[in-house]
Amino acid sequence: MYFDSNRSVLQVNTLLAPEGNEGGLQFSKPKRWKSEWTSYLAKKGRFQEITIKDLTETGATHFCWLRPGESIYGKDDWQMHSQPEVSHGGFAYLFHSNVLSTDQTECRRDCYFGIVSGDQYIPVPVDDSRTSQYGFESANQDGLSRERSRTASVSDNDIQTYPAPGHWTLKVPLTSFNESRLWEIRDAASLKKFQDLVSFTHKFGNNWTRDRGKTPDGKYKPVPKAYTVERVWRNEHPRLWARYSGTRAAIVEECSSSIMKPLTVESCKAPFIDLDGLAVDRASCNECRLFHGSSQTACGAICKGNFQLEYAGLGATWKATGDSSGTPLYGFGAYFAEHFTKADEYAKPTQLDPNLYCILVCRVIAGRVRSVETNDFNPQQLQAEVLDGPFHSVLGDRVSILNKPFREVVVYNKHQVYPEYLVEYRRCM
Repeated sequence: MYFDSNRSVLQVNTLLAPEGNEGGLQFSKPKRWKSEWTSYLAKKGRFQEITIKDLTETGATHFCWLRPGESIYGKDDWQMHSQPEVSHGGFAYLFHSNVLSTDQTECRRDCYFGIVSGDQYIPVPVDDSRTSQYGFESANQDGLSRERSRTASVSDNDIQTYPAPGHWTLKVPLTSFNESRLWEIRDAASLKKFQDLVSFTHKFGNNWTRDRGKTPDGKYKPVPKAYTVERVWRNEHPRLWARYSGTRAAIVEECSSSIMKPLTVESCKAPFIDLDGLAVDRASCNECRLFHGSSQTACGAICKGNFQLEYAGLGATWKATGDSSGTPLYGFGAYFAEHFTKADEYAKPTQLDPNLYCILVCRVIAGRVRSVETNDFNPQQLQAEVLDGPFHSVLGDRVSILNKPFREVVVYNKHQVYPEYLVEYRRCM
């Protein structure tokens, strides 16, 4: 029911249960809640402390009822660019004691659930080992939410099943299954192959997007004319490799039971299928090598511990003025580019040399691909089709119909990714 300021009834909506459901309120899957929204509502006294034991055991500390069509305002009472999607209302939950905290680490589990009606409801199978009856993913021992994975991860004792590639320098037996290192590739022939890959995947013309950003004086940052590879490291990490290989084996089996449409990407065309002694498996599971740009620190952390999907939207993703995080176009996942030029948009200067940048070359298992060619899509639905449906990845094809510069591949399970090489390079302006 909707009321005006005089409490007169303006409208009454009946929320429809999806077909086959017995009724009751239905909620969307949890969505990322932004600290900017918290600040506005907390100052109005809208957040309440949680006292229900089952909720506090998930780590939740405060909640807020979100009114239907809730609008959040920022400085000078301007409506914020990004808003929670709560046309029928919903609930926001915080997972930190200081309601006004803006610390990204503390706030990364904050989420909200919108009330949905009819076909908007997307059921999610509940794994009791991970998810509470309220839909929260339980915190692990590090206080981080676990991601949902459609394939079982490999145990730390299973390294013999998925051994390290033969050309690695890090051999078993290891002092620790977590042992890893970045091994610098020095031979001229291999370095030339990486340079050729970078040059081949640099796009000339129709190559600027808003994610490249602006200079301090407000001008659009130009796209480099070319790139020069300085150094390349191979990431040798048996634990990550074993988990990646186990996931690949499971996806290969799934893809063998139905038709898998081949995925062709620029970064995996001949002669770049085999970069350093081990080719990708394109035929069985659409495995490909793709680029991911970030800071030197972040690239090093990814090589050591893989992608942390809870950080999606906090990096170089386009953000509205005043927002500390953005909403990635295809939802919160790991994004990869087939063109070096696209990944370069997100690269940051190294600390010791402001003219040096880092990009990761990653193995990505695309499997059965959900292709998106227009702007008519629901990110939440896409993610559900991958995590709970027949697909393994999303291809954001903004080229074929929209005539935008680039395509991107998105996965929502980090074990579908192996960060294989770290490349240091310079931009040629």
